[in-house]
Amino acid sequence: MVIYDNPKFGIRIQHPSDWGRLDLSFLQDSADIDFYPLADTSLAKSLKIQVNNLPFQNMTLEEYTSTQINPTEENLLESNTTTLAGIPGYKIVFTNIAGLKTMQVWTIKDDKAYIITYVAKEADYQKDLQIAQKIIDSFEITR
Repeated sequence: MVIYDNPKFGIRIQHPSDWGRLDLSFLQDSADIDFYPLADTSLAKSLKIQVNNLPFQNMTLEEYTSTQINPTEENLLESNTTTLAGIPGYKIVFTNIAGLKTMQVWTIKDDKAYIITYVAKEADYQKDLQIAQKIIDSFEITR
């Protein structure tokens, strides 16, 4: 596993050494980092980390969660509370009409939303779910 550390956004995560990284965070005020298996030429599989400023100060996890879930757009398969970086969070799993299956996990700390999204073709989703879960479990908020 390789450690990715981003002091600007106060995050650290471990990913497999055979996964690449595309970090566009330097372009903006929010983090947007993609991790993807180098062997997957379809580019359909990825794990994205985002750190965004909340739209409203003192927004609760419940309020943020209600803005994240759009039941009309996707087929929601799972929706429950969880933890991310040791902080209470929320997790959803859904599919879309393009045949992609997505897991999103998020938490809130200090008026910032930390969102991790794992996306894969429905047929491949389960195959790399264990790797994606390991990466998500290694996520830390360092400030």
